[in-house]
Amino acid sequence: MELLGFEIKRKKKLRPAKPRRYVEPFYMPRDERLHQFSNSEILDALRMISDRLTAVRFTAKVRLIFTDQLIEFIQSHTLELLRRLFYEGYVIIETGAPAPPPDNEGMPANIPPVRFVTGHEGQSPMRVSDTFTVDLPEGQTLMLSTCMQSTGHPDAYFLRDKLEFLDTINASDLNLIKNYGALGIISPEADSSVAGNFFDDEDIKTMQENYRRMYSPSRWSMFFAPRPTRFSAITLPIDALKLSEKRLYCLQAIYTALGIPKELSTYFENAKYENRNAAELDFYNSTIRTHAGFCLKIIKKLYESERRRRAYLPRNEFWFDFADIPAFAEKRRELVAADMELYRFWQEVAASSPEDSETARIRMKELIENL
Repeated sequence: MELLGFEIKRKKKLRPAKPRRYVEPFYMPRDERLHQFSNSEILDALRMISDRLTAVRFTAKVRLIFTDQLIEFIQSHTLELLRRLFYEGYVIIETGAPAPPPDNEGMPANIPPVRFVTGHEGQSPMRVSDTFTVDLPEGQTLMLSTCMQSTGHPDAYFLRDKLEFLDTINASDLNLIKNYGALGIISPEADSSVAGNFFDDEDIKTMQENYRRMYSPSRWSMFFAPRPTRFSAITLPIDALKLSEKRLYCLQAIYTALGIPKELSTYFENAKYENRNAAELDFYNSTIRTHAGFCLKIIKKLYESERRRRAYLPRNEFWFDFADIPAFAEKRRELVAADMELYRFWQEVAASSPEDSETARIRMKELIENL
C-alpha cells in the first residue's frame, strides 16, 4: 500500500508468548491424615536426621554432570527420601527424564533429570510370599528400606500403636483445655437484710461479654448465677492421668526407633549442653552413618542402572565423609593432639632405649599415617 509516495507495510500483531507450565511435586503419605498430632513429632525427628545428612559430603572418583546430578538430588531431597522410606518402605527413582518438547502445552517445562516416581506415575511394589514384584519402565529404579527388606513392612507399621497413643494423649489434652468449662461462679453477695438481691438477664449478659473480652479468648469462661448459689468444686484427676509422662514415653519410643539420642531433644531433662557433643558424635557415628551408607547405595545403584543405558559412562566409585562437620572436627583435633603426644613419647623411647628403637620407629610411622 502506498500513500503520498511512501510504501506502508502493515505490521503483524505480535502474540504474547504462551506461559510454560511449571510443576513442583510434593509428597503426602497415605496414612498421614490418620495421625493429627504425631505427624509433627515424626516430621521433627526426621528433620533432625535430614539436616545432618545434608552436611555429609558425597564424592565420585570420576566426576561427571550425571554424578553431580545424582549427588545433588540425594542431598537436596533427604527429608522427602526419609519420609518415603518411613511411611512407604520403598522409593522409585527415575533417571534421565526426557526434556519436554517446546510446543507441548500439556507437558511440564521443568522435569528434572532425576526425580521420585509416585502415585499414578508408577505402581507400588506388590508383595507375593516373601518377594516384592513391580513392573518398572526403563530408567526407573526401586529401592527398599532396610526395615521393608527385612520384615516386609515400613518403619511406620511398627510404630503405629505409639503414634495412635500419642494422638490420643494430645487430643485429650486439647479437649481438656478447650472444654474445661467454667472457671468459677459469681453470684450476688448473700445478704438477708436486702430483699430481691439478684442479677437480671441483662446484667449477666454484660458481665459475661466483658469477662470474655478482657480475660478469656478461648472457651474458658466464668459462670454468673442470678441468685446466691452454693458452689461445689469439680476437680479433674490431672495428676492421676500423668499425661506428660505418657507423652514422653511415646516420644522416647519414636526417638529410639529412629536412632536419635535423647540428649539432642529438649523434651528430655538430660538434654544439657555438656551432653550434646558426645550425643552428636554418637548420632553421626551410628544413625547418620547408616543413612549416609543407604544414600550411597542409592547413588551407586542409580549410576549402574543408567550405565547400562549409556554405554559411554565409565566405571566409577563413590564414597562419603564427615569432613565439614563441626562435631567431628573438634573430635579430630583432640585425636591429633593425643597422637602428637604419643609420637613424642616414642621419640623419647627411640632416643633412650636403642633396643626398642625398631618398635618405636614402627609406632611413629603408624601415627604419621593416621595424621
